[in-house]
Amino acid sequence: GDGYQGDIAIDDLNFGQCSPYLDDCDPVNEFKCYNGQCIAGNKLCDLKKDCFDGSDERFCDANCNFEEGTCGWHNLVSDIFDWTRYRGETASYGTGPRVDHTTLTEEGYYMYIETSLPRKLGDYAVLQSHWLSLTGNNCVLSIFYHMEGSNLGALAVQVEDGSGGTTTLGNLTAEADGWQHGRWP
Repeated sequence: GDGYQGDIAIDDLNFGQCSPYLDDCDPVNEFKCYNGQCIAGNKLCDLKKDCFDGSDERFCDANCNFEEGTCGWHNLVSDIFDWTRYRGETASYGTGPRVDHTTLTEEGYYMYIETSLPRKLGDYAVLQSHWLSLTGNNCVLSIFYHMEGSNLGALAVQVEDGSGGTTTLGNLTAEADGWQHGRWP
């Protein structure tokens, strides 16, 4: 309909405990650093170097707070419209976040899509990572999202396997004023 407004934003993408390198440490609760050190599993890919050698952050380039760029995440060429790296309040007044989730300031960055006109039912935007090997019994995706406005559509979180099959981990459709936390195994 005419005049509807909405935005969907995401920030602080984090793949936690998704590593093939768990051995000699408690496989459920710990990560083994390349130097042999064991650290708590929830310290893996938390954007901080907890291993002395930094190996806990080595294969975590899909984790992203968007402060320095898009961290290898990119818009799919074949979709209808694109995600935008942005900071501050969005163009459609009263719909997008006023601050990012990472810094909680207007200077911090996040990714967002405008669901306002000229968007229409069936339009979609895909933000895609490079291929990742997500292994580990406790592998989870953590994401902060902000959805506000009328006729938002949905924020779908999907995983594609090597043969082209897709699994939907989450499909968020409800308005969520303020940053909300989503977590999917």
